[in-house]
Amino acid sequence: MSHVSADPVGSFSVSDDGTYAFRSEKTARETLGVLSSSDFEKLNSYVSDASLESLYAHAEPLESDQCEINAIGWYLHTARSTACFVTTNITDEDTRKRFDFFIDLFVNAARANHDASDSPTK
Repeated sequence: MSHVSADPVGSFSVSDDGTYAFRSEKTARETLGVLSSSDFEKLNSYVSDASLESLYAHAEPLESDQCEINAIGWYLHTARSTACFVTTNITDEDTRKRFDFFIDLFVNAARANHDASDSPTK
């Protein structure tokens, strides 16, 4: 997942073992972490084929530049494809909750990245 139009600007990815990486585009700093088992389980269910099918139905048109200019635009990168989503255009409540979960993971990882960059080095 990535966010390019407003803070936090960066990219977030999760591996098959639940480890994640967040890279801040502002600081070029990468922070690594591990999702909780409950978050990892939830994430796996949200990236199942059926969940992605309903989510990608809300994607912006391919030629849209909304993720580049809209503060509430997000890129989602999955094995299925990369697509732009504007949160207010996800009108189905269950689908929006799933997408908000992705955003929460991103924001929490961005916060950890920011906190790590504020820590003094030894």
